[in-house]
Amino acid sequence: MKGKVMMGVNVYMNDDHLFEVLAAKHIGGVIVSPVKMQLIQQNDFAERVLKEGIQLYTAPDITNDWQGLHRYDGIHHMQIEDLLMRDPIQIDMQKITSHIEGRKVLITGAAGSIGSEIMRQ
Repeated sequence: MKGKVMMGVNVYMNDDHLFEVLAAKHIGGVIVSPVKMQLIQQNDFAERVLKEGIQLYTAPDITNDWQGLHRYDGIHHMQIEDLLMRDPIQIDMQKITSHIEGRKVLITGAAGSIGSEIMRQ
């Protein structure tokens, strides 16, 4: 589909040049096909997009709904937890706060998507 136009929109290849295109066109969000979610989780695409301040969204999976029998909620904002290949861990923030409040804390890997989320919190 590289170089094609789909429903009036240009299709771009998911390669190193994609980020140049996103920056040049001031793109604020990227919709990821549910079929590509596993690929997104395995490479650094999501991390790079989040680092650039671009929002990630996912469309409903209608792959096997050729007859249009199901109703879908539409496009959803992707949370950092959606990229993890496990259930989210529930954290007692009050307990953690009591341990680190007023102290200096070193967070390794803070440049990545998960580390930067820890830094934000």
